[in-house]
Amino acid sequence: MKPISNTDVEAALVEPRKPQWDITNRVASAVAVPLVQQPGGIEVWFIRRPNDMRHHARELAFPGGKADPEDRTLLDTALRETEEELHVPRTAMRLLGQLAPIPVATSHFVIHPFAIAIDPAAEPTPASAEVAELIRTPIADFFEGRVHFAVVDAGEYVSPIFTFASGRMYGASAHILLELLETCAKIAGTSLAEPERVDKIPWA
Repeated sequence: MKPISNTDVEAALVEPRKPQWDITNRVASAVAVPLVQQPGGIEVWFIRRPNDMRHHARELAFPGGKADPEDRTLLDTALRETEEELHVPRTAMRLLGQLAPIPVATSHFVIHPFAIAIDPAAEPTPASAEVAELIRTPIADFFEGRVHFAVVDAGEYVSPIFTFASGRMYGASAHILLELLETCAKIAGTSLAEPERVDKIPWA
């Protein structure tokens, strides 16, 4: 696939995406989808949660969390959480656009994802209490067979699963990642490979 830039993603996300599911009466949370411009295209960052966390232990996710009272907007929530979890200063982050809000199947939260450009010169230092590992993956890896892509029938919908050396991403985070990848596919004039069909629901 041809290299994709953050500028391309920003142009594709001019209009905020509408939710595909009902998100009324849910508690707002927000995540950053960090994108870093590299010579061969962009890479996406996500994190693995520590094994001993009370909630979401070992899960692969994007940096983020519940909105705090001092956050003026949900974008502020996403930026604050990224700064706290990865120690990347806000001056090294820039909004590219907003992806579709998505409800969390196993809780009362709704996640508002923001695509965020990270300065390539930034040096992340994960906060060990919240981040066991920072995973950096070129977008091209998803289109060139280096990341396993599967889907599972969850009843009312089909849910994506991405498998990395560090574990699997599933649930709301995987839906967010899939929307980003579909956006990149449209930019590049290509498509993801047909996913494998699996039977076991990871979060069940």
